[in-house]
Amino acid sequence: CGMLNASQALDIRKTRAYIPEEPVGDAAHCAELIHEFLPIARAIVGLQNLKIISFGPRPNNFLACNAPIRALYDLDVEIEENSELDLLEAFQKHTGDPRINEVVKDMVDRLEQENPGCFDDPNATFADLYMKSGMYITEIVTRLYQSKRMKALYPDDAERLNHIFANQVYGCAPTEIIYRICLRYILGFSDEIHIEKNNIRLCNTLEYAKNGTMEEDLRKLFSL
Repeated sequence: CGMLNASQALDIRKTRAYIPEEPVGDAAHCAELIHEFLPIARAIVGLQNLKIISFGPRPNNFLACNAPIRALYDLDVEIEENSELDLLEAFQKHTGDPRINEVVKDMVDRLEQENPGCFDDPNATFADLYMKSGMYITEIVTRLYQSKRMKALYPDDAERLNHIFANQVYGCAPTEIIYRICLRYILGFSDEIHIEKNNIRLCNTLEYAKNGTMEEDLRKLFSL
């Protein structure tokens, strides 16, 4: 009776609530139920005032297009999608912004901390499977290129760079325009050094992830 009245009260007030399958019990059992609820509470609190910004064909105010993501709106999550041209404009607008380089360098610093000596290993491989600008791969190439051990193994700058691009770095760009941005950024560092082979591909790896065939498909993509 109490549970029925509580449910009715919540409905009248349009209040969403989590009710476990067995909402009644002694003190110990209810304490366990509260403990089980903690991950749900953390997720809800974490989603409050969250805004997801992505790049795609749906403007923010085209509600009919956004109907499939109503569940996110029910959690007070805002969705904003911009076009790829907006991405290009934003990329060009922030060219040279030191804050971006600082973030990328911090990411690569963390990678090196977790894998000591990784940039001294001519057999180590690195990948960005969903590139947006190419800055992450570029920073990795820079670390490999500047490594003292790599310089000792490949004294010639062009030979060292060609080894890195042919054997150590891999990247996938999900769309044509992002692919072109990444190629220009990653490979546009010199007019004198010719890179004979690179492993930057136009490929939306989300499909691989959805199908559960990521490793198999990437081996085919890069002929590994």
